[in-house]
Amino acid sequence: MKEQIKEEQPIVYRMLENALKYKRVSHAYLFVGDKNTKKLDVALFFAKT
Repeated sequence: MKEQIKEEQPIVYRMLENALKYKRVSHAYLFVGDKNTKKLDVALFFAKT
């Protein structure tokens, strides 16, 4: 899953990775986009990390 996100959404991946790396995780993130863009998958993956 990690590699898939990194390949398909590199900017999103980098932003979330940096939030974790620098321990600057916000209290909320808004995942928006068209249907079938795996927003829920990315959100759940980030929450589990």
